[in-house]
Amino acid sequence: MYYTFMNKNTPIARVVSEYNGKFMRIEKILNPEYAPVSFDMSSEDIANDSMYDWWGRRKIPASRDMLRNGLANLGLPENTDTAEILTKAYGLSLTDQYWMCPEGSGLKWEDVNFFTNRFSDDIGEALFDNAQKDNPSLMSPDSSLGGGLRKKWKILDDQRCLLKSGTAYSPVEPYNEVFANYVCEVLGIKDYVHYKISTSENNGKTIPISICPCFISPDTELVSGIDIVYSPIGKRSGYPQLSYERYVYTANILGVDNIEESLSDMFLLDLVINNIDRHYNNFGLIRNVNTLKFVGVAPIFDCGTSMYAKSSAHMLEHYDIESDLSTSRPIVAQSLRGQMKYISSNRLDKICGLYELETTYRELYSKFNLLPDDHIDKVWAHFKSRIDFVCREWDLCKDKKQEKAKEKGREIER
Repeated sequence: MYYTFMNKNTPIARVVSEYNGKFMRIEKILNPEYAPVSFDMSSEDIANDSMYDWWGRRKIPASRDMLRNGLANLGLPENTDTAEILTKAYGLSLTDQYWMCPEGSGLKWEDVNFFTNRFSDDIGEALFDNAQKDNPSLMSPDSSLGGGLRKKWKILDDQRCLLKSGTAYSPVEPYNEVFANYVCEVLGIKDYVHYKISTSENNGKTIPISICPCFISPDTELVSGIDIVYSPIGKRSGYPQLSYERYVYTANILGVDNIEESLSDMFLLDLVINNIDRHYNNFGLIRNVNTLKFVGVAPIFDCGTSMYAKSSAHMLEHYDIESDLSTSRPIVAQSLRGQMKYISSNRLDKICGLYELETTYRELYSKFNLLPDDHIDKVWAHFKSRIDFVCREWDLCKDKKQEKAKEKGREIER
């Protein structure tokens, strides 16, 4: 079947669907400038490599929690390639305006997009709520939701909102999203996605969930960090693939001039809350899809794997802050310690205010009586030690910078 790969109502390329939508192959490039930032459109063959990678990352990942049950709830075989589900919804998303228009259908973006049109809850209820669906409609932005945690889009009070759970092993992630908001407020970081905590029923069990509004509009798109560094501009930068320098360089070339300040805010937050999952798909830039101009940095989101989310009470008793800070992570500077040199001092005078969050912290994590008191106590104790560490280390950093400045002054005098 033939499709036109679209950015809203602008055709990007003519493509053919292969193996029931598992693959999309570009046959003719039409308006390459409207393609996703990660695409190299210098030829059909090279563009096909970009399409293969992009389409594969767009579908529901095989690592999604309880995916096999969810597929069964939709009446689909457990070995179903989720790209087939994505095709049924024309590849549409709530994070950008790209879609596959069936050739000859006469459809327009206004007819099908999920920003202004209602959408089916069937995929979300099957995969998130573990509900069986008869004759389900697959016309849903849930068909293009990435990540391993169970999640779904829901229209609440006429607003598109993302609902996300933790895991059976790590149920605290929704609490952590909300607590990260409180930390941002204390530190004076304003550009972040606002989360709230709620609960959902799953197999007769109450589970905590986080809820946040969609921060992309019908005229914008989220361009992830991975798309920035692997874009043609990023590849030509000469810097290592997953490096701070390559990301900053590329963002500057694309017209985003506050990138270092924004990364400093994100690094400081992650350092304080011990966010060990700041990978290249959960931060990025915002682009206007009509003008193709970048309008700024995406607000901070996805902080669930923080506050020792993957640590049991027993593990917390033997926790070593030094080893964790130095562990390699799939983040911009590869380790939390490695990021410290990129953190500016403009918010560090507010660090001590985080000690005052104890009452707020305990009230939040005690909601719904789902977490043991001893676990809440131990995590708070480690959070306090985290604040102590940042204050202590930054004093050392200041001393080193001052000494370097003095040395430089002595060299000039000589």
